[in-house]
Amino acid sequence: MLRFGIIGCGSIGGFLGRLLTREDQPLYGRARLAGVACRDPGRAAASAAELGCPAGRVAELLARPDVDAVAVCTPSGTHGELATAALEAGKHVLVEKPLEVTTTAAGRLLTVAARRADRTLGVISQRRFDPAAQVVKAAVDRGELGRITSVLVELPWWRGQRYYSSGSWRGTRDLDGGGALMNQAVHTLDLIQWLAGPVTEVAAHTALLAHRHIEVEDVATASLRFADGALGTVLATTAAYPGRTARIAVHGDRGSAVIDNDELTWFHAAGAGEQTADHGAYGEGNQAAERLALHPGADREPVRDRIGLLYQPHHDQLMDFCDAVADGRPPLVDGAAGLRALAVVTAVYESSRTGAPVPLDPRVPPPVADEGPAAADTAAPAERTSSAMSETLPATAACSGRKAAIAGLFDRSAPTYERVGVTHFDDLGERLVEHAGIRPGERVLDVGCGTGSVLLPAARAAAGSGGEAIGIDLSPGMVARARERIADAGPDNAQAHTGDAETVDWGVPGPSATGTFDAVLAGISMFFFLDPVAAMVRYRELLNDGGRLALSWWGRPDPRWDAVFRASAPYGGLSAHRLPDDSPFRSADALHTALEKAGYRSVETVEEACVTRFVGPGQWWRWVWSTAGRQFWESVPEDAREEATAAVDAELKKLMAPDGSLTSSSKVRFTLARTD
Repeated sequence: MLRFGIIGCGSIGGFLGRLLTREDQPLYGRARLAGVACRDPGRAAASAAELGCPAGRVAELLARPDVDAVAVCTPSGTHGELATAALEAGKHVLVEKPLEVTTTAAGRLLTVAARRADRTLGVISQRRFDPAAQVVKAAVDRGELGRITSVLVELPWWRGQRYYSSGSWRGTRDLDGGGALMNQAVHTLDLIQWLAGPVTEVAAHTALLAHRHIEVEDVATASLRFADGALGTVLATTAAYPGRTARIAVHGDRGSAVIDNDELTWFHAAGAGEQTADHGAYGEGNQAAERLALHPGADREPVRDRIGLLYQPHHDQLMDFCDAVADGRPPLVDGAAGLRALAVVTAVYESSRTGAPVPLDPRVPPPVADEGPAAADTAAPAERTSSAMSETLPATAACSGRKAAIAGLFDRSAPTYERVGVTHFDDLGERLVEHAGIRPGERVLDVGCGTGSVLLPAARAAAGSGGEAIGIDLSPGMVARARERIADAGPDNAQAHTGDAETVDWGVPGPSATGTFDAVLAGISMFFFLDPVAAMVRYRELLNDGGRLALSWWGRPDPRWDAVFRASAPYGGLSAHRLPDDSPFRSADALHTALEKAGYRSVETVEEACVTRFVGPGQWWRWVWSTAGRQFWESVPEDAREEATAAVDAELKKLMAPDGSLTSSSKVRFTLARTD
């Protein structure tokens, strides 16, 4: 008997709870509901009263020894964090679709699952368990449809404005992950890859056409190429009033099948040895009824829950999950399958953004390099700055969610960071190392090391007996770049790790020991931290007597560029550089006070000019998209991005020199604090 706890008491959590408490089904002999947890105590209590089980908070549910498995039924951007916490608590985990909202976060979750190989991770994708889908899958596997040549997906649904207004997380990039494709069509993308094999290339367009005040698409179209050569098309929309049924067509050179509204409405396959006709049947010869008649359980009465979902597919998926746990095998829809479906969704978004086809590796990506439990703990979902979400997650999860959002931002920046012909951060890194006075033989910790702008010059300056520089950063993409630079050009006394730079907790022994560093460096990084003051205290513990903390941070931007930022301001809502009201980086005095309270002495700040030159507006735009500045532009709705870009271009034109170049002269501050 598998005892389930459900996290999330919304519509899908309530549905699974009612499914688990139905006594008139085989599942009741295999699984039972043990409890529910929710950020809203009132909703949790109401759900528990309906279902006849205890209610509590997430941490309490995960600590219960009488809970064997957890179903995660919360907003999409919280799935990775909660699933990770459940796995680490020793629970089997079934995650509602999608697995996560970014492939990076999903990959981290799979890393944890690989480490906890004694636990089972599954993803709800119940469409595979529809009789129609199973009939088609069996026919494909037996080769009855011949070579698969094309796949067509049409999901013309409707969601009114009130749907997106019903929850603060709906329609947000960070918690909903996407729109019609991520939220509604991801089931279908899993199903077509189960039937026709993995997708290897995507070319796509997305648009926001019928809804307001959301950050995601309500229409997506895509052209797909499958690993075996088949081609496919996808239309997914929540802007097709009044909404029609979802339809999948799979065509081969010996047969075709159509699934409409989860029912097999058309099937025809040439018999063994039968010569295919010279011309099409044009609707004649439908074998769907006779095929379904042969499928066990196809005649079960279709019972729907009060939210409209059929019980049977979810029932059968939970039965498969129970069998997988009992047999020690992967479930039919495991984490790798969830990642594969998510990868197609994110490829659609990338293709739409860039206007270019996006290739996909048909193999399941390997787990993210795992550096221990602490690295896994940072495998959190992208999280909107919604205070309501903090009650959904375990004690540290809301913070982890924000941290993962930052990690995801820099993962997206990593491929082009400092690669657009502007060596902005590398120059600042050299200057920070000079201000810190790094000497040969010293041990240096670089927090928020990025691609190595501070780490590499610090390692060179520390070269000597025992001298080394160790970098730590939340973003695996940035750390990978730093490691590439170390491998390409040295120095051999530098190393970079993925981990939490605020707590300096990366799950490996050695570097985080108290009093082992001569210097801690933070190059243009600490203002990203959720609690920079706590980080200062932590760094004080890591420094030896006479050690020093050196950090760089932004001063006044170039006032000539104010008009550029004013031009863009009406179009976006997010900025990684926006400081909280209580941030110590509001002023030098505030920072000095915070450092002194954290135990530092002799605090000094100097301000210098930071002159950055661009050959023209094009290079400036590439540079913005290669930095954290991309977060603002990602928050600009797609239908407004052209207008916003034109408004900024008009202001850039006014700043251009006669040769077309642009120059920004901002202020950067360097602060040095000592432990003695």
